[in-house]
Amino acid sequence: MGGDYYLGRLLTLIDPEDVLFDTLPPHWKDEFHPSVRRGIEITFGKVLSCREHTDHNPLGLLSFLLASIVHHSDWLFQEMGKHPGHLFYSIPVLNDPVLLRELKEQLTMEKTDTVPSATGIPPHVSHAKAITKVFNICMSNKDALDDFKAELKTAVADAVDAKVAADGGINQAIMKAQLDTLLVELRTEIRAGSLIMHQSNLGAEDAIEVDTTVRIPTVFQFHYKDDKGNMRFWCVPESFAFPQEISRWNGWRKWLCGTLVVDGSCTWKIKPFRYLKRRDFKSLALQVAFSGEWKPIFSKMMSAPGVEIPHCVEDITEDILRSSYATATVYLREYFSYIFQQPDDTVSKYTIGTWSKKIKRSFVKKHGTVEDIARLPLETNYNQPKKRKDQSEAMLTNSHCKLNKVAVRTS
Repeated sequence: MGGDYYLGRLLTLIDPEDVLFDTLPPHWKDEFHPSVRRGIEITFGKVLSCREHTDHNPLGLLSFLLASIVHHSDWLFQEMGKHPGHLFYSIPVLNDPVLLRELKEQLTMEKTDTVPSATGIPPHVSHAKAITKVFNICMSNKDALDDFKAELKTAVADAVDAKVAADGGINQAIMKAQLDTLLVELRTEIRAGSLIMHQSNLGAEDAIEVDTTVRIPTVFQFHYKDDKGNMRFWCVPESFAFPQEISRWNGWRKWLCGTLVVDGSCTWKIKPFRYLKRRDFKSLALQVAFSGEWKPIFSKMMSAPGVEIPHCVEDITEDILRSSYATATVYLREYFSYIFQQPDDTVSKYTIGTWSKKIKRSFVKKHGTVEDIARLPLETNYNQPKKRKDQSEAMLTNSHCKLNKVAVRTS
């Protein structure tokens, strides 16, 4: 066991010769606090529900993993600000500011009843700590003696200078003090000017302190140019990007509840994706991603019988999220059964783009089962595949168009 604990600490990349090797990991003041349980459920829900009541209950491990996520959440937000659409945007607990604040209050790195001591610590670490303590005491004594010598010398010199100045005289020390004062004033002015120039030339790669206070944008919050150069008001910041390689479950949460977006140093709460429109995005790539990847699969899930979602985001609980997702999944399994013939491990890794492709009418007609094809809705002008004209028909159509144009001009 001791070897396993030691190996675990090595994997944290802490130097085994360092006195910090026995630092306790982030953990909870009260591991049974309701917010801790809720954080574990929304972050590792499927893992917990499948394994909690088995011989390999992962609850303890997941508790430590969640504590590490919360402990490093400020750094995670900084990375999210630097890389729009980063996978960190898929971490559910980061999108719940109220829960995240409660978890931070429960977080500690001090000894508790649950984590009473650091494990896997070799004896030489305690020796190194004792040596470091003795060394610090020796250095503090040396510094105290040096300061005493300097203060004594300064006190004598100050007394002499004060006597000379009182008699109206001047010496080298008094002149040097006046020149030093002038030099300090000049440096202060120069640094103030340099600081202004430096702030105006900060690069994009410079670290930005992110304010994790969540703001709700107004309708006219973001104002920037569209692709044609016209100024417009938008409901998402210009740096907005959809999360990459997102699963159907994490996408369902954002479709119903929205997401947090770090833009510069500010954190914004973007409304649920179900209320967004294609025109709400500036770039063509985002428009295509929304209408081609997000909307098809989640609109199909929203249409499932029994799926009723409250209009107000505050009314959507974790139970509503999970029950609606389960109901919609049953609907997908019934109407697109060919998808679920693949192993569960394969299906669980499908991104929302893959799901939207696999529920297309043309894709189902090509790969679906007989039952899946029979359940497809009747063809309409909207969902019928476009018929390609053969070359002779296309040439004939073009010639008729040209003749009509000539007739109009001559008339």
